Amino acid sequence: MAYRKKRDKEVERAGFSFSYQAKIKSQYKDNKPALPIFVSANQIKRAYRILDALIKTVSHLESWVSLGHYDKKDTASITIMNVSFRFELKETETKPTSKNKTKNSGAMEEDSVLPLILSFTVNESTWNRGNTECLEFKDTPSEPLEEKLDRVISDMFIAANRFRARDELYDRELEKKWAEEKRLRHLQEMKRREEENVKILERVVNDWDLARKIREFADSLEKSLEEAHDKQWKENLVEKAKWARSKADWLDPLVAKEDDLLGKKANVADLLEYSITKTL
Repeated sequence: MAYRKKRDKEVERAGFSFSYQAKIKSQYKDNKPALPIFVSANQIKRAYRILDALIKTVSHLESWVSLGHYDKKDTASITIMNVSFRFELKETETKPTSKNKTKNSGAMEEDSVLPLILSFTVNESTWNRGNTECLEFKDTPSEPLEEKLDRVISDMFIAANRFRARDELYDRELEKKWAEEKRLRHLQEMKRREEENVKILERVVNDWDLARKIREFADSLEKSLEEAHDKQWKENLVEKAKWARSKADWLDPLVAKEDDLLGKKANVADLLEYSITKTL
């Protein structure tokens, strides 16, 4: 803090020239983070003692303190159960009444000492929600801040536990939501596969029915030739009937037959096995 005051004073003195002021600024480094204590000089040692007791205590409770510097302001936080409590210690803007002055603790001067306020802010935000809580502890004539540190620590742990419980409930709800979405996706996928299988079955039945009709047609064609007198015409139609039966066998999914020109057509065993495999 003394370094900052010296730097700012020299920068202010160099304000008569912009280039000279920029040169002075370049000679000094940026602020290192410090505890956010905003009290008058006559209470600074008291503020140090309060925060020293708080920091040393939480360090024995699997918690830790971290300092930072954000937007040209000192920041400090205490992390308890992965919940971060941002805190600062400052004075109130109003002096205690004369009636309260007589009851104030010996650590506070009657004429010039302002009550202290130790405040904590918990900001917890996730990708779709945010929670904020504030804790504030004030000096009172009957109970100075030093005597409230046990309550400060216990309230912080209660708040941290509350945030953890909310997180746990939120995680459970999120898991249920994801499980339901997974179940619906599975049902949709099963429906899609079943629709594909129905289409396969429909194609198999259509091919089988077409093959049956072609055979019936070939039988009727040969039967109609019994009364034919033109031998050449009759032999030609017999060949056509034979060709039709051959194509019917190729179309029939119950018959595994390979055509010289058309190749091999999938039979019912291959199609149904493919359908069952996709379903599984």
